[in-house]
Amino acid sequence: MSHVHTVINELSQAFEDFKQMNDDRLRILETKKTTDPLIEESLTRLQRNIDYLEQKQRDMMRPQIDGTTDCLLSTGESKAFSSYLRSGDDALLRLESKSLTRGADEDGGFFVPQNLGHMVDKKVGQSTIRTLASVMTVSSDHVDVLLDREAAAAGWVAETANRPETDTPKIQKKRINVHEIYAKPRATQKLLDDANIDVDKWLTEKISQQFSDLENHAFLNGDGVSRPRGILSLPVSTDLNPAFGTFRALDSGVDGGFPDDDASDLLVRMIYCLRSHYLANASWMMSRSALQKIRMIKDSTGNYLWQPSLSDKVSSTLLGFPVYVDDAIPGVVEGTASSSVIFGDVKSAYQIVDRSGIQVLRDPFSSKPFIEFYSTKRVGGDVVDTDALAILRLAS
Repeated sequence: MSHVHTVINELSQAFEDFKQMNDDRLRILETKKTTDPLIEESLTRLQRNIDYLEQKQRDMMRPQIDGTTDCLLSTGESKAFSSYLRSGDDALLRLESKSLTRGADEDGGFFVPQNLGHMVDKKVGQSTIRTLASVMTVSSDHVDVLLDREAAAAGWVAETANRPETDTPKIQKKRINVHEIYAKPRATQKLLDDANIDVDKWLTEKISQQFSDLENHAFLNGDGVSRPRGILSLPVSTDLNPAFGTFRALDSGVDGGFPDDDASDLLVRMIYCLRSHYLANASWMMSRSALQKIRMIKDSTGNYLWQPSLSDKVSSTLLGFPVYVDDAIPGVVEGTASSSVIFGDVKSAYQIVDRSGIQVLRDPFSSKPFIEFYSTKRVGGDVVDTDALAILRLAS
């Protein structure tokens, strides 16, 4: 824990240096109407250092993935699965447990043992959207979610008075399908024959990182065709009360940037786009480049809106709400409109659906001299409440 505190202190000092340098930049800009290239270069360097320290802090705050080589190989299923990965011998798998072949299809392959699958799920679960969204596990190819378009009417009434009929809620059923996601890590037979190589751990690391990156991108940008439907694929509107299935949006007024005069007001207005009950679990999600611009924004009294974390329990904040950086969110490009900032209650807004089981097929033929491990899992996702999020478009 002392290491976390050291990183927090370094982050706090780095932000103090950044504020001082940015204040110098603003003073020069006010007097000379131009910027100093050396100061701009120093600010960029400080921003990168803050990004690095923030990421380091997040990594240290994450719960450690339990499980060691001994644990992974402690069951007969795991030993048999390790033998299959190294040599392709599946006889032990078929003898050890029928559960490993229960879901194998005509293409072949085996489900990974439960302890290995648990470790993959843990690692994949560290992605931004999975950390914030609702997640359920199913055994079918889809799940039907009921969406309440309007709450059922209610009211007060006297003890002996007539009870008038109330309006019925408007219910819409949304089907969330699960889609297949795959990864094909490869290794040489020489590596697999090395007794010192933990093959189970190697495969876990490879497929979990690829699964995490692919599905996280789909949860934000997917079009719903053979992949989850992403948050940023839904329509947006600047209306005060957008139609059902449409996110409320605010425009910055500048393509690829924030206005010079009321940038802080714009971010404050984002908070007021949501109903009060969503704010208790609200947070910011944004691209790294958007965060770098937001760090420079002050309120009317000269205080910076973004604040680094001073605790090992919470992340950095913007206007009091946690900030999460996700590289799958479009970055800020000067002169180009983008939806680079999301605010709201992601848990209420987005539903992830996992189908249990990860399947692996050992393929020594398709990419000789390498051995490929065709690994698949099934996952779906869709927006279930557009009132829970607001989108900030850096657009005119």
